Amino acid sequence: MNLPIPTTKITVLRRAHDPTADAFDADTAAPVTVVAGHPAHFSGPSSTESAAGTSQTTKVTLLANPMDLRHIDLVIDEADGSQWEVRTARAIVDPDRPPPENDSHVTADVVRVSGVA
Repeated sequence: MNLPIPTTKITVLRRAHDPTADAFDADTAAPVTVVAGHPAHFSGPSSTESAAGTSQTTKVTLLANPMDLRHIDLVIDEADGSQWEVRTARAIVDPDRPPPENDSHVTADVVRVSGVA
């Protein structure tokens, strides 16, 4: 099942993970494109926080057609170029349909940080 009314298209980038790398070293691997031009919808902001008036964190919910979406993937809204980091992602399953057609959509909490921290 697809979203009834997708309002944008997204590109999802995934950072390569090296399990032998030191967690404090800079990640130098280029991200890999998981999907591009994927139908999606961003909800209105559910929370906004400011730290000393210099930075702003905006959290929204992303709904997308079924896809592989993981924690810390980078989602780019192709309509305006905004970049969002995935904090949580989960598939919403339709129990009345057999796998793999039972994945109705994916929902994710994503955040965008803007300004100077």
